[in-house]
Amino acid sequence: MFSTHGKDSSTLCECAYWIGMHNGSAERIGLVCCDMSPAFISGIRTYFPNATIVFDRFHVEHAAGTMLDDIRRTTGFKGRKGKGIRYEILKNRSDLKGGPPDEWRRVQGIMDEYEDLGRAYSVKQALHDIYCLRDPELQTWLFHRVCGYCLVQENERIQAFGRLLERHRDGIVAYFEYRRTNAVSEGTNSGIQTLKAASKGFKDTEVLIAKI
Repeated sequence: MFSTHGKDSSTLCECAYWIGMHNGSAERIGLVCCDMSPAFISGIRTYFPNATIVFDRFHVEHAAGTMLDDIRRTTGFKGRKGKGIRYEILKNRSDLKGGPPDEWRRVQGIMDEYEDLGRAYSVKQALHDIYCLRDPELQTWLFHRVCGYCLVQENERIQAFGRLLERHRDGIVAYFEYRRTNAVSEGTNSGIQTLKAASKGFKDTEVLIAKI
């Protein structure tokens, strides 16, 4: 299994070539974890034809957060009620603080008043809860329930998110069985990008490699 991140399928082509140069075979790769980029999906099917695609859970949850934030921007609530609420509604239920000011009660009040926002939040939270389970059959059943819920909503943004889940259903469900993510590679890449930004460039590749 390996993880991928990059701009297009050329990354997969280079990876398959590298594996071949080290006496490996791309056809023996059985699992690839990636985001939902169409270029990656196409590249994996081309260069790793026997691999099962697993969509990284954090990219799926990020897409849910983006959907929620898009709907938040259309609600139009402003003033004291809306101040700072963006960062609170993007949190998972377990991360909201209790006590004064009680973040959950504040968020719940907004959810009750703005129905579309409440439904979007429930979808995001349901996905997070599903990923936290350890029963693949139950996770798959609940995931299909979430998809169905999204598709019957009147809000077009929630419907679109439901269609996104449906299109990528196999790769999302595959996570429930294989439980693979890009967390380590994404974290490493983030550290490298921070290093590059702080250093403002290197005179040659060897110096960059040594720094990493």
